Amino acid sequence: MKKLSSMFTISSKVRGIAILTDNEKKLFNKEITLPVVIVPPKVIGHLIGCKEIADRTPVINIPRQSEKAIVFNPEKMDENTRNVVLNTIENLTGLTAKFDSYNITLNYDDWSVKSCITAILPEGLEFGGFSQIGHIVHVNLREELLFYKKAIGKILLDKISSCKTVVNNLDAIWT
Repeated sequence: MKKLSSMFTISSKVRGIAILTDNEKKLFNKEITLPVVIVPPKVIGHLIGCKEIADRTPVINIPRQSEKAIVFNPEKMDENTRNVVLNTIENLTGLTAKFDSYNITLNYDDWSVKSCITAILPEGLEFGGFSQIGHIVHVNLREELLFYKKAIGKILLDKISSCKTVVNNLDAIWT
């Protein structure tokens, strides 16, 4: 699996959190700056379908007044790629476009279950996963993870909408 850059990972400030309160959830906030190209809404359909732009993996379209912005992954934007995108826009639309930046704040609600749990655990500790049956989520926490059980449970309750109960299974099933 490809490792994400630090831009798209949760801050290390959350590492070691054992009880997840609203104040701790604020530690998951991360502001990132994304490269965007601003264009009129009437040309957005032509550009998103264009190979030279689609290959650069635009992330989302966002409204900005009466304009649209094509948002790009900053990790895939070098000078050559920027020039290809700008030339393509000019060739297809006749418009002279330029790159701008768009700031976005990712918060606790934006991160996945796995990202949140991995972020709170100390280096070297791994969460094995969970299974869900109805509204009950089953986890099998090893002894070294028990200190973080409340935070792990809270993350699962927050992030899995149908989850009402989190149960830690024991390592032995009696028959």
